[in-house]
Amino acid sequence: MTSYAQKQADFIENLSYHGIPLEVIHRAKLCFLDMIGLCLFSSQLDFGKVMLEVVKEFHGSKESTIIGFGESAPAPLAALVNGTLAHGTEFCDTYHKGGVHLGACIVPAALAIGEKKGVDGKTVITSAVAGIEIFARIASVAPTEFHTRGFHPTSIFGTFGSTVTAAKILNLNSDQIANAMGICGSQASGIFECVSDGSWVKRMHPGWSAHCGLIASSLAYKGFTGPRAVYEGRFGLFRSHIGEGNYNFDRLTEGLGNDWETLTLVSKPYPCCGLSYSSMDCALHLKHKFNIDLIHIEEIHCMVNERIINHVCEPSHIKYTPPTGYASQFSFPYAVSLMLIKEENLSVDDFSDEMIKDPQISHLAQKVKYSVIQESWEPKKLYGWVRIKMKDGRVYEDKISPTKASLNCPTTDDEIREKFRRNASKVLSESRTLELMKNIENLEESKDIRKLTNLCSQ
Repeated sequence: MTSYAQKQADFIENLSYHGIPLEVIHRAKLCFLDMIGLCLFSSQLDFGKVMLEVVKEFHGSKESTIIGFGESAPAPLAALVNGTLAHGTEFCDTYHKGGVHLGACIVPAALAIGEKKGVDGKTVITSAVAGIEIFARIASVAPTEFHTRGFHPTSIFGTFGSTVTAAKILNLNSDQIANAMGICGSQASGIFECVSDGSWVKRMHPGWSAHCGLIASSLAYKGFTGPRAVYEGRFGLFRSHIGEGNYNFDRLTEGLGNDWETLTLVSKPYPCCGLSYSSMDCALHLKHKFNIDLIHIEEIHCMVNERIINHVCEPSHIKYTPPTGYASQFSFPYAVSLMLIKEENLSVDDFSDEMIKDPQISHLAQKVKYSVIQESWEPKKLYGWVRIKMKDGRVYEDKISPTKASLNCPTTDDEIREKFRRNASKVLSESRTLELMKNIENLEESKDIRKLTNLCSQ
């Protein structure tokens, strides 16, 4: 019986740029735009600088650009840094069907190995689409199960997506690709304990995935082998991580080449965990609808799905008083109160070590409560349900759907472009920002991806 990894590998080998619909190509280019902008922004932040310092200590060949820094490194190390930069502000994209972030793994892998090989834009786009399509399908086999057991599925599944991306650029045949996927299964890792204390490690997970993808594909290219039943085997990805289950492994290959999951990527509108978005949007809706004065609020009660509790609501002593700015990005009370105070134009600076000390935000956050509703998670129509009780006894309640960044209310193309301009302008001049944006939006016309990567620093 042919393994699922082999079936995926056959699809990847045969995928061509001209076999990808134009709307999928367009969405993939927006993903590059979004991720490169985030890398540029994050290059100014402390965690990005630390990652660069460590990578520079290895003194490797200057193969691939580290975005925003004007530095180069061996391709796997450049992918490590860039993946960390892309994800480190919690502002990347989301694939709701699996609760994962695809672009932060795929784009750094594609740029790093693409620059090393000097391939054209069409090859880079094709490789990224291949990686996204495989990544998404792995994430859909057992959605939420990895989260529940404390694994970060972006980090785990992203290793496979990045491996596919790199393998496509290296022009591996289907047997080599299947081996590469077997190899990366032993590299895939990532745990969620960091959301309990605000430590940095989650930031590097997509970078680690991109790094592993380049290593796995390079090993397979040289003849290294990996298990073909890396998914469905008795010690494969799913049984080793989450135990025995009635897994629908057919999802690993369903719709390949017909149903394009790339089209369902949604760019984040706010730089924090997306599990808080629905309540954030509904709380703000109530504020505007009833002209609520925040100083007269007694309680903000949110009805939430149980899947969000372990990530943004508990442990409560951390979530109500986040110890770091990064921890506040995973704090439901902080995010809801911040939204009510600052409204929609939230920036990364609003989730900083300085802002968590703001007494107005802290005071309002203590009034945020929640109840669990027993309903299935439906990405297409995520809704917010909030009840605000005032000190004089009045109660305002509403339920809105869809909320921002759900599949039925995705971030628009123009919003992604504006997000890119804001992020890139932290590092690049206006003219350089516009030139880089033009190159990304016309990526298929590029004869050498190095023209684009050369624009990724001032």
